[in-house]
Amino acid sequence: MPLANTRTRIRGMNRRQRKKIRVGEFQEFVFAFRLATHTPLSAGDFAHFSAEFGRFVGEAGPIVGGMARLEEHGAIFGSVASRDRGSPSEENRSAVEGWLKARPEVASTEVGPMFDAWR
Repeated sequence: MPLANTRTRIRGMNRRQRKKIRVGEFQEFVFAFRLATHTPLSAGDFAHFSAEFGRFVGEAGPIVGGMARLEEHGAIFGSVASRDRGSPSEENRSAVEGWLKARPEVASTEVGPMFDAWR
């Protein structure tokens, strides 16, 4: 499929079409993060860390997040999206980055830029 979000193509669409393929004013963004722990987390420790992250994002605003880990490397990957239609704010992104950096089990973290959730 050619670039779906080109201005020329969007201009030729009506509101219903733009909403259906989530472009223009209906475009939704997410951001991803990657972190490394000082030592690989056990299944129980990862479940606890993941649950605390879930509580944090639930309180941080209308956002949801999830994560997965690579057991052999101690690396954890995750993403954060808006709970409703729309995108997380830059403040949400900064809050997640701050929370991850403040965790004692986290050795390093990298929070990426916002990107289109549907492409």
